[in-house]
Amino acid sequence: MLHNWLKPIIHDSNDFERFQLGHSIAVFKKDFPKLSRIKVALVGIDKASAKAIRTRFYQLSNHFEQLGIADLGNVRKKEVSFIIPIIRELIASGITPILIGLDNKEIQIQLQAHRQQKSTPAHWLAVDDRIRWSPEKEAVFFSQIGGQMHFMSPYFMQQMEEILFDYVGLGRARANIPALEPIIRTADFASIHLAALKLIEAQAQESPSPSGFFLEEVCRITRYAGMSDKLQSIGFYGYKEKQDKEGFSAQAIAQMIWYFIDGLYNRKNDYPASMDGMTEYIVQLREYDTQVTFWKSQKSGRWWLQLPARTEGNFLIPCSYDDYKQAGWGEVSDRILHILRRFP
Repeated sequence: MLHNWLKPIIHDSNDFERFQLGHSIAVFKKDFPKLSRIKVALVGIDKASAKAIRTRFYQLSNHFEQLGIADLGNVRKKEVSFIIPIIRELIASGITPILIGLDNKEIQIQLQAHRQQKSTPAHWLAVDDRIRWSPEKEAVFFSQIGGQMHFMSPYFMQQMEEILFDYVGLGRARANIPALEPIIRTADFASIHLAALKLIEAQAQESPSPSGFFLEEVCRITRYAGMSDKLQSIGFYGYKEKQDKEGFSAQAIAQMIWYFIDGLYNRKNDYPASMDGMTEYIVQLREYDTQVTFWKSQKSGRWWLQLPARTEGNFLIPCSYDDYKQAGWGEVSDRILHILRRFP
């Protein structure tokens, strides 16, 4: 069915060295590639953006020989009725789609696909310099990383606080990139907007700003996203191909995608469907007259918090070792307080 919604692209693997991705990944050129071994697939939503980005992506080294990677070309029509079935069918087949889009409308399509995929509200991670949607209109959990207060609507910020969504502003995020990993690990899908980067890092973006992340920082974020067993799709948006005369912005996104795939390649598959392979740590919070349970994965060393009111349901929230240490000292981190407020 997928080939009915997708359009092939022109590609010659002989144009690339044997170590480059363009030489070895499966590409929809004429015949639709077999997907039995594919674990991650590029899908172009905006044709011009996707062409420029995949050209740079193909030039990168392939360190993922054991991971099936495909480029499934571009959507035949930029319509909801075409894009949503593609995302849903790939996810249902155990394939993580990497979407290359353009604007907020296409981010909303990715959101709709995940809302239809899950019976419970999906968790959306946005890496962006501002909020591009209204929290009151969507039934979704939401985490925002990299927001800049001078671009943020006070009304939306108030809504974010009332709904208890996660928000990590640019300064706090850059000060401790590893601390973002538990937040990223909660997401079912992610959208990365090029505007999250500084102008000097990526000039081909709408509404460029001198402030933002460095490319290396966003690559760490996308790698964390790839490592999350829970995350099912990722999209890259906001790239203006006509403004990218030297192709540096396309190269920046290609590197973000590469590090996402690197994270996916190194997944530990330790999302706790059961407590096997987990070590339990119980901490008494005397000031709050309650106890909390932490679990540590023996595979990856990552931590989860088990909520007191949801113990029978195995309701676990990603957290960090620092969260556990603070609890051991009788203190509660801002993140744990935020979680306890959301799930009383």
